[in-house]
Amino acid sequence: MRAEPALLLTADWVLPITAPPIRDGAVLIVGERIRAVGPRRAIETPSNTVHRHYDGAAMLPGLVNLHTHLEYTNFGPLPERQPFWEWMPALIRRSHQAPTDFWPASASAGAGQLVAAGATCVGDIVTFGPGLAAAQTHNLAGISYVEAVGMRVRARLDEQMAELTARLGRSVRPAAGSRRLRVGLGPHTIYTLSTVALERLGDLAQARKLPLTIHLAETVEEVEFSHSGRGSLAEGLATKGGHDLIETGGCGVGPALLADRCGLFEGLSSRQPAIVAHGVHLDEEEIALLAARGVVVALCPRSNAMLDTGEAPIQRFIEQGVRLGLGTDSLASNESLDLFAEAAAAYALWQRQAGSAFDPRAAARRILRCLTIEGAQALGLGRELGSITVGKYADLAVVALPHPGDTDIAKQLCTGVRADAVRCTVVAGTIAHGAVS
Repeated sequence: MRAEPALLLTADWVLPITAPPIRDGAVLIVGERIRAVGPRRAIETPSNTVHRHYDGAAMLPGLVNLHTHLEYTNFGPLPERQPFWEWMPALIRRSHQAPTDFWPASASAGAGQLVAAGATCVGDIVTFGPGLAAAQTHNLAGISYVEAVGMRVRARLDEQMAELTARLGRSVRPAAGSRRLRVGLGPHTIYTLSTVALERLGDLAQARKLPLTIHLAETVEEVEFSHSGRGSLAEGLATKGGHDLIETGGCGVGPALLADRCGLFEGLSSRQPAIVAHGVHLDEEEIALLAARGVVVALCPRSNAMLDTGEAPIQRFIEQGVRLGLGTDSLASNESLDLFAEAAAAYALWQRQAGSAFDPRAAARRILRCLTIEGAQALGLGRELGSITVGKYADLAVVALPHPGDTDIAKQLCTGVRADAVRCTVVAGTIAHGAVS
């Protein structure tokens, strides 16, 4: 029997993430998995090994995009800043006008852009269906969350739940053969779904053991609506079929407390927590709640800036022990699907909020963990991805360093590079992007 071909990748630096950086490091790949990692001189290679070296570069785990919408890729990039409540109706109109063949091509383009930018794992919101196939075609790991939206009128709820259950079934079947990608449930928001619908969706997620994500506290209008059932958001919803929070005058608490009351933060386990996207406008009680429940916040600072929704309280999240990851949101609300640009935005925002208490090295290391191991753990994949560890999937990104002689590699990666610095992306042992250096 012929030995399985091996691939040896070497670079100036290898960043395992869960172990110290390795100067002049190497990663040996056999099949889909990492066989060895360490200093180049210490790695024994089989006779049939192909060797690729990347000078002036760092090798790190494939990045994790914790929140995006691949299907909306070809609606972007967003050319300039737009107010959220002007942007959202325009996006809905464009979605209704798009031909059926738009969505597969758009989702595939998004998945390809992720890989080219060093990402191999994703938390993707699937609204129309093709996002799942696109992720599978590019062999991305992660979760495709089937979105639930527009479920507000009690008289239609049973019918809509049946439709959603059927969509989940159609999604779960093709994903069943994948060891890298699973299906989850994505309730859209507390205002596009009634509280009764949110409760039903929470029950469904628990009954079917589906991971769950929700957009939460993205705008001040959402917070006002949750508390009082009033404001401009309530006025807009009243013309589209209403919402029970309008009828009851709100629930008296913020969106996170409401979501928790509806059972959305139960989580399947500490290894599969609920994920909230954005989390921009959360009060102290809600931040403490997220920390206590082990909920993960997918930070999307560039999308928040582009839609002028505000800034997530990163410093308070860190102080309270909230679990964090990073996402680009969709290209319809961002300039790119570049997680390095997202990391730089998060670093700058954290620095402004922390002031003199900011520790540049510690912040860079934490953000790099959010891009890798903590993002993988949020998707329930920490045992398979997120660090360069023997036995894990060989998902890797090789990135050219702006200052190869500088030993603070984490800070360079979190502040000084962009997606065009990615020289190679390896997905499950296969080079999916990049050529021989």
